[in-house]
Amino acid sequence: MPATQPDWIPNWAWEEYLGHYMYMGPAFLQLEAFQPESPQHTDEEALETSTTIMMDPSCQSLWKAICKKVPKGYEAAQNGHCMSLLNIAMLAYKGPSTRALVPASERSKRGRKIAKLAAQLRDEILSLKDVGGEPMLITQALHSTLVKAMQSTNENHTTYFLLKDAREKLGEGLTSYGFLSVIATRVFGDTEDNVFTALEKNATAWSETKPTIYRASAAGANRQHFVQVMTYHFRSRYGKPWREHVATLVNCLYEEKIDAATVVKLAP
Repeated sequence: MPATQPDWIPNWAWEEYLGHYMYMGPAFLQLEAFQPESPQHTDEEALETSTTIMMDPSCQSLWKAICKKVPKGYEAAQNGHCMSLLNIAMLAYKGPSTRALVPASERSKRGRKIAKLAAQLRDEILSLKDVGGEPMLITQALHSTLVKAMQSTNENHTTYFLLKDAREKLGEGLTSYGFLSVIATRVFGDTEDNVFTALEKNATAWSETKPTIYRASAAGANRQHFVQVMTYHFRSRYGKPWREHVATLVNCLYEEKIDAATVVKLAP
């Protein structure tokens, strides 16, 4: 890891980079959900993509674009602009995960089944109001699990950062029990943002998708996966696909050189 901060990297980005490189990055690489079907690079190589993106002068245009989206007075955050970019790029660089290659037929079968079960569980929980509400043993199942998670995590565990970020968004003065109460309303409340309603909706949406890559070992599959993931990241975070910046990242990390027109073909 370099000790010198490049001139074009703002302080908040450098702070997020250090947190990613030392804590979040290695932790994310161990998550089972992100394990590639056929790893194209080692964990060490994937982690080093962060340093390359930070130090390569060709990426200056990307950082300028990101800085234009950062509000005045912005400070480093666990899910900040730099941290999220580096995490996503690192994981995408390792190659398509097993779940990205699930066939359409399997997605349809499993997604619809999950949606059906989520709706049934939600309706069954909500029907408890007919007998006076949720029994304490049922609510305790949620509370005790979350309390244990908050008490057992440390700064080297991804759950620590996720919970910390959530609590900060809900308010610094929120107590642990207040935090649990907010979470509980998403499980036991008859609202549009009920967690099982969201699960039903998203599972149905997933059941209708198709894989864009069918074999992780196919020529160019890893690069195509990287292009698609980064395009999705920029579009969801900044409202635009930023194809020229996706091309910049590809040219920075891969031997093959591409331009924005190629990105359009790989990630419409």
